[in-house]
Amino acid sequence: MPEEPDPRDDSLPSESLMGNGEGRSSEESAEKNRVPSDTLRRAPHIVILALLYAVVAIFSWAVLCILTHRPIGARSYQPNLGSKTELEDYLDGAKGSFGTTERLLRACRVCQSLASVLTIPLTSMVCSCAAVAFLQRRAKQSWHAPTLRQSMVLADKGWSDPVLIAKIIAGGWKRYGSIFLVFALVLNLIGE
Repeated sequence: MPEEPDPRDDSLPSESLMGNGEGRSSEESAEKNRVPSDTLRRAPHIVILALLYAVVAIFSWAVLCILTHRPIGARSYQPNLGSKTELEDYLDGAKGSFGTTERLLRACRVCQSLASVLTIPLTSMVCSCAAVAFLQRRAKQSWHAPTLRQSMVLADKGWSDPVLIAKIIAGGWKRYGSIFLVFALVLNLIGE
């Protein structure tokens, strides 16, 4: 039984040189046989952190919206003065509506402070992870592959560099700019 040639052997002539009529070039066959050095993986921690941030921000916003109209657990901020016990129940710090409202307002303020402190770092982290995927996908599109300088701007978190932003505004868009940089700048401006 004759032994088949090893397709990885470089000493064999390529199919396009043998004239088999397929018309494949050596570049196409090299592209087909190329194995990526690393595959894209999803980053579940980014999604989890963004969801936790959204829960904290929405909780504080919702509680403030409710508390502007009425206290939690009561119909209005005006207690029913029909009897002395109802007024005491309303004002009782441990069990009453006033005490519940105060505790929720304090929790809401803490959540607001936490959300405001985490906005810029979380936004920057999300943009950093997204920049990697953006650059890898754009590199596959030969007609719109980013330049090395544009890639370095995204790798160095250029959306938070005031000197780079000044260079872009002064006319350096073709050298440094990309559509991802615009989105990251807008996202960070909204966060600030």
